Amino acid sequence: MTRIIYWLLIFVFIKSGTCVYRYYMDTMCGHTFNFTTLSHEMMRLKLTQSATYRANMNCVLTLTAGLAQHFTVTVESMVTHDCRDNLKIMDGDLTSALIPGALLCNGAVAGTIFRSFGSKLSLKFVSVYSINSFAGFSLHIEAFLGEPDATGYMEYSCGQTIDFDTLNLNSFHLRLTPNAANNHSLNCSLLFTTKPSDNFDIHVTNTDIENCTHCSCDWLDIRDGNSRLSPYVAGIDGKVCGNRSDLTSVYRTNGNSLYLLFISDPDGGRTGFDITIISNATGANVLESTTSTVIPTTKPYVATSAAPLHKVQETISVNCNENTWIIGVNMDRLRKIYPDAKASDIYLGENRCTGIELAGVLLFQQSLEECLSGSSSHNGVNTFTNELIYAEHDPQHSFIIRHYKWTIGVQCDLLPNRTVSGSFYNQLTTPQSISTSQHQVNVSFFLDPNFTKAISGNPLRAATGTNIYVKVFTTTANWNTVMKVQSCYTMPSPNATADMKFSLIKNGCEMDTNTHIISQSTHETRFVFEDFEYANSHDGLYLYCDAMFCASSDWSTSCRQTCAPVVRRSIKWEGTDS
Repeated sequence: MTRIIYWLLIFVFIKSGTCVYRYYMDTMCGHTFNFTTLSHEMMRLKLTQSATYRANMNCVLTLTAGLAQHFTVTVESMVTHDCRDNLKIMDGDLTSALIPGALLCNGAVAGTIFRSFGSKLSLKFVSVYSINSFAGFSLHIEAFLGEPDATGYMEYSCGQTIDFDTLNLNSFHLRLTPNAANNHSLNCSLLFTTKPSDNFDIHVTNTDIENCTHCSCDWLDIRDGNSRLSPYVAGIDGKVCGNRSDLTSVYRTNGNSLYLLFISDPDGGRTGFDITIISNATGANVLESTTSTVIPTTKPYVATSAAPLHKVQETISVNCNENTWIIGVNMDRLRKIYPDAKASDIYLGENRCTGIELAGVLLFQQSLEECLSGSSSHNGVNTFTNELIYAEHDPQHSFIIRHYKWTIGVQCDLLPNRTVSGSFYNQLTTPQSISTSQHQVNVSFFLDPNFTKAISGNPLRAATGTNIYVKVFTTTANWNTVMKVQSCYTMPSPNATADMKFSLIKNGCEMDTNTHIISQSTHETRFVFEDFEYANSHDGLYLYCDAMFCASSDWSTSCRQTCAPVVRRSIKWEGTDS
């Protein structure tokens, strides 16, 4: 019966018309393999290419998949001396819990299927016998999106954006960690987005978070918007910690974004939370733009505010005379929309053109020809245009703008009218290749975690707050040479001073909380960062990366990546099963 099931599986693979690459675990010990590098995101994994496996093995292989994906592992065969030679499959890293039943040894039933909860697997095979004549195992492993209902661990998705519309999701079941408890420091954010016409329902089924006074040690933020400055979701009036048995209702966002932030110290020792997030088309508030004259820009309007734009515009009055902008922002009314609104974060055109707050009104009285105002003339009417901007600055680096809460275009027609219109513009510019003394290193940019939606052109354009996926790679054909990305940083312009340098990666390590290394191999490094803008520059964002090259046999400290695992040689595979 076992043999029949095995050949039935082989037949299914043949009928599917999909080639399944064969890999050997004993040639991959200690490495991390990213399934997104496979054309069909599936593999056949055998223990060894030899007729029998070695004695005294202690081999660990980690597999990772894309955002919101999970793994299925199908047993094709399993032959060991006895159960002291065994394979364990963990749902995450080595410290994670064993997938139920996934302690495999001689006698494991062919056709048995195991499913991970998250997008990472760790496999560990151990053997003890000095003499054996057993082949070990053969597994069919596949990574795929759990449409329409996905699952995942927040710990493995820090800094990511999960867009329900792009991934065709209806719901997402989220847990903090695959481990028995979280015992390390975390500063982890996760953004969910859906269609502009939809919103989110949030079901909190469990909270197990260390409880300190005012949630001052570990806590979870559930925000109705796309940043940590967005208001809390209605009904959850602040930080969540402890065991909140009162969180039993269904909570709903007003807009199409949900921002989660988890902060912890290393002494928590708790499992965290269980949350189910459902995209819901009922009762959603659609972001609105003005119907008055729109100032043309090179990019369409992108709103980063959870509040409808007409509500923001109701707090603003726009006037002018022949020389001066006269713009007022009613801060009392604005703070009913954004309770933490700061007058210092609102400016006209550029961050040097700030207003003066008097009696609850933020007043701007700048020259029509200053603050980056544009001008044109048509049929005797002189028109001046500019933008009133509410920007969120990085708390540690005041010259970095992390997000725009909103951008409102303003227009002054000296004759006969004055109008208000909305627009948003941010451009990202970067060189497409980096010349080194040894090899050519190239940089490509993408808008999606699968690295399929490339950003082309110079300058490149992206909305502030957008996740930019970066691929740094070399086209050298020498596989005995390993590329190590030492640093990646941004500048507002090629001639900017050194104090404006902002490091994303330094000495191979992530330096910015919104930058995350996704994968590293012999000739390629992939990472993601959240697009931002320099406060004193609207001309773009320049990104530079420094790389060095080493022989694959060089295991010196200078040639090793120190903050993430690196595959230092090509993974051995043989043929295809088709």
